[in-house]
Amino acid sequence: MFDTVVGVGSTDSAPRRSGPALAQGFGGRDQDARRPGLTALATRSAPIVRAAARLLEVSPELAELLPEGGLRRGSTVAVEVGAAPGSVSLTLSLLASASVAGAWCAAVAIPDLGLVAAEELGVVLERLALVPWPGEQWSLIVAALIESVDIVVLRPPSRVRRRDASRLTARARERGAVLVVLDGATRTARWPEGADVRLEVTGSSWSGLGSGCGHLQGRDMTVTVTGRRGATRPRSGSIRLPADMPSSFLQDRVGALDTPAAQVG
Repeated sequence: MFDTVVGVGSTDSAPRRSGPALAQGFGGRDQDARRPGLTALATRSAPIVRAAARLLEVSPELAELLPEGGLRRGSTVAVEVGAAPGSVSLTLSLLASASVAGAWCAAVAIPDLGLVAAEELGVVLERLALVPWPGEQWSLIVAALIESVDIVVLRPPSRVRRRDASRLTARARERGAVLVVLDGATRTARWPEGADVRLEVTGSSWSGLGSGCGHLQGRDMTVTVTGRRGATRPRSGSIRLPADMPSSFLQDRVGALDTPAAQVG
């Protein structure tokens, strides 16, 4: 299908930025062929920050943990890929409420991201663009997406230069987008810039199973939040993945989602 960008879903609703049209802008792996699309996309983009709310909505459980009760436009959020599984599930949960409220999202360099998982966790697929294989120009693609959608999720595919991280952080702040970085997916792909908010899954447990009976009904994750300003003091709480998710999905899919890129296939 598309070897660089996939626009997921239909184009029935009119986005503030044309999400599925991104597939026309990044087609192919050829660097020279890709640049005109990026230039056209940036040209069409108007400043994102308007009279709209400066906070993007999150679930009530996450709102209690985040220092401002939502995802602040212009901020950089790091989700730590730690010892406990759940980082990708947590990231998708961050997108869900904003997506339902009309926000456009993009995921870069996460080829193993499951659309079933995203949908079951509440992400509206019609407003999700995927760039599974961004290549060496991944920072250029992320910069263009920051000017085009509300939330950009990045799992750095390679070592991140500090100047690239600083440029993308500044671009997100200027354009009013939220940059979410899956940090530590590999030993070399660490995000060198400080994040406004940092989330980490520090514990995970399943519910619904008894002694030799029952079936998986949900997953509880303990999340710790730190960061700058109002998040300098660590805050911890528990969030639950949707209780109506099929047990087969919970058992077979969620663990696979949280496999670091370096261990996939």
